Amino acid sequence: VALTSHLPHVLAHALVQSAMKAPSQQKLKSLMAGSFRDVTRVASSDPEQWAQIFQANLPQLRAAARAFQKEFSRLVAVLDRPSLRSHLKGSQAYRSRLFNGI
Repeated sequence: VALTSHLPHVLAHALVQSAMKAPSQQKLKSLMAGSFRDVTRVASSDPEQWAQIFQANLPQLRAAARAFQKEFSRLVAVLDRPSLRSHLKGSQAYRSRLFNGI
């Protein structure tokens, strides 16, 4: 549950915080696409409720965050390599199996 429910909330908040700290707010706002809105939707949830959920599940959430950090670092490392497409295709195929039963 930490990986599939709680961590996405943490990631959404981190992405919003990153946008908040970006230098040109007006330009940033004009460039925001639907993907930003979609991936940060859960950051609109009740902060008090989610703070309590995070605290109640802290060890599991920290473990999920560490696993994510490791995978995120792997992806960043291959952004300029030919293996990037393979990495993305693997993610796409797994997500398709999860939600489409394919």
